[in-house]
Amino acid sequence: MDLDILLGAQVPPLRDGEPLCLSPTLLRAWSTRTQQVDTGEAAALAVLHRTDPAHSPATFSHALGELFLPAGGRRRRSRGRGRARPGTAALAPDAAPRKRPADAELGLSKRTRRSATRAELEPEPEPEPEPVPTAAPAAPRTTAHQRVSAHVVSRACERCVRDGRPEWLLPLRTLLESGAVSATLCPPLLPALCLAAPRERRVLPLLCAFVRHAAEIAEAQLLGILALALRHRRALLDTAAAADADVDAVAAGGGGAGTAASEEVAGWEELIDVIIRVPRNDVFLLQVLRPLALPDCVQLLQRLLQLLATHAQSWRADGIPSVAQVVAWLNVLIDAHFSQLLVHAPAHALLSRLGKLARRHVQLCSATKILKGHVDQASSRSGLPARPPADYSVELLTL
Repeated sequence: MDLDILLGAQVPPLRDGEPLCLSPTLLRAWSTRTQQVDTGEAAALAVLHRTDPAHSPATFSHALGELFLPAGGRRRRSRGRGRARPGTAALAPDAAPRKRPADAELGLSKRTRRSATRAELEPEPEPEPEPVPTAAPAAPRTTAHQRVSAHVVSRACERCVRDGRPEWLLPLRTLLESGAVSATLCPPLLPALCLAAPRERRVLPLLCAFVRHAAEIAEAQLLGILALALRHRRALLDTAAAADADVDAVAAGGGGAGTAASEEVAGWEELIDVIIRVPRNDVFLLQVLRPLALPDCVQLLQRLLQLLATHAQSWRADGIPSVAQVVAWLNVLIDAHFSQLLVHAPAHALLSRLGKLARRHVQLCSATKILKGHVDQASSRSGLPARPPADYSVELLTL
């Protein structure tokens, strides 16, 4: 946490190697800030753990939103049906506009009438507010998860996990997307998400948000989540293949179930993509990938090849891991299970496809190497080449 946020006031810049002497003003601001934090934390815990009436998942989600969302992020409800324009007064609902007497009856000239009308339309100047003396500059604006302590976040997560029902995990979306939750803050949270995601489809986006935003996720935990996603993806694909092979089931109109299964497969594939994007250490990742089951390795290799083929077919592929991340995971996976993949028959077609993609990529890189001379010639100031071309010259350019 920044020193300005901790003290609740603006701190002068620190100098290297010199201690900072806090003034009495900063010490008083620190004491005031600490008292406010303690009071707000006690009030937040009282709201989250109320018993009369007891919270439901909907009311608990609303309480978390009121607690963790910044005030500027909530929609402000406008009072009344409409607002008056600046400089004009709003009429009451039951008040009718009064008719002005005819200016000709009052004996006013046109110039006088125009001046009066302009004076009515122009707003009256508002009085300038009096300056308020301040002892210290205002504290910097904080984010949602900096306004509450880690203890409050931990107690909220424990409350949702303790119930054991999947619908009680849904209110944690606000905490997970704000980045306030870490893997070590509430250890039972990740097992609860992994246990509820296969049973409740709405929990799967929460698991994706946990992997995407939570900090301090160990490589062993990533391996467990990856194995869960690969196992359920394989089961869904096998079920879909068996349903497609059954002609009678297809003729009976099982299209809705197939669409639901494809959406669920897309959800687990999104979780795999999020895991690929997570910052990693290849040394530790190589060690934790060795115990991965061989069928799961084939599923991971298949997904990585799909991502690599997507990048090969389009210049820009948004929403999926980058080429560097995909290639890095391919290197680690092949290094960890090279000998097993060679003797495993279902992996032979995937390895052959990977070899074709690699050769195509090498040929493309070799062909684009000769473009450097053409680009240098085109970007140089002199239009003619340094040496005159021969009478007979053949140049081959492959794209």
